[in-house]
Amino acid sequence: MTKYYKEKALLATKNKIDSIKRDADFFKRNLNRFIVFGTLASFVAPNYGKDKPLYAELNVSYYDLVVFFVIVFASICFISYIIWKVQDRTRMRKLLKRKKELEEEIKSYE
Repeated sequence: MTKYYKEKALLATKNKIDSIKRDADFFKRNLNRFIVFGTLASFVAPNYGKDKPLYAELNVSYYDLVVFFVIVFASICFISYIIWKVQDRTRMRKLLKRKKELEEEIKSYE
């Protein structure tokens, strides 16, 4: 590859790094929305069912089912947060390594 293409690849890598930094911490930025959505969904979900409400079909109280839905929603959010955090960190490490390699290759042309 020529120096021109290496510089273009370096620019693209820097843009990807900036994109990851900008999009990181999705849950922290939208925490209020997740809390409101999770609360509303947890109170509405037990009322749905085929013939009768879900809490009546399962023979549990309405509030027990609400607490169950809150716990499930919070668990899914927490697991998603951890997984996305690890993926972002791994992708960032690879891009920083690639950036360093490209910078070294461009310096070798000079």
